[in-house]
Amino acid sequence: MIALLLLTTADPVLARLQEAPYTEGPRCPFTVDMVFASGEENESTRLLIDPADGKAVVIDEDGNPVEGPEGDEQSTEEPEPRDEGEDDGQSVSMGAIKYEELRSLFALPFERTGEADGLVTFTLNDLPNGTVELAEKDLSNRSQIELTVAEGGDMPYLAAYRETLLKPVRMKVVARIKAYEREASFELFEGAPRTVSEAMKASISIMGKPQEMAFNMTYDYPDCPEEEVAR
Repeated sequence: MIALLLLTTADPVLARLQEAPYTEGPRCPFTVDMVFASGEENESTRLLIDPADGKAVVIDEDGNPVEGPEGDEQSTEEPEPRDEGEDDGQSVSMGAIKYEELRSLFALPFERTGEADGLVTFTLNDLPNGTVELAEKDLSNRSQIELTVAEGGDMPYLAAYRETLLKPVRMKVVARIKAYEREASFELFEGAPRTVSEAMKASISIMGKPQEMAFNMTYDYPDCPEEEVAR
């Protein structure tokens, strides 16, 4: 009876979002520009990622591999899964935000909070454990998630995702997370949603000393050669 009630009261846009077919990832190499800021220090890196093997290589502005340790190949594969029972499998805050990993959130009881220009916004505060994490700290019970869904086209797709810490939380004995926000935006490429940007900013106090950190990532997907598309 409860499951039937949830099905009949689900927002129709979210219901269609759940029904959208599985989308394959990029089929040819793409680049990611990353900027990390901590205090007054900034560090920029450009990666060339090959989806065929999940390897990432540091490249320069001209697209040439960077020699030395900085240019060594890095794996973009997910870390080993956690032991069963550690959380409910809905954590999306560690590592890059991937569209397919967010699909498990679409069935949660979001509230429609806005609508304009073909975009519908949904918000949820009462989050399951393990949904929002930072540095292995579960922030779910003090956080909010916002989904922005684009209704254009045959099927809707998630255009933006945001997770926000609503109340400060203590992290270990001497640290405190005062503010935290992470977001990602998506656009359609070859008929499938792809991550085009990510951003995170956090304010942390360690032994009373404030620390600010942030990172930004932008993705560029070139047109695949015909031989790649034909695969």
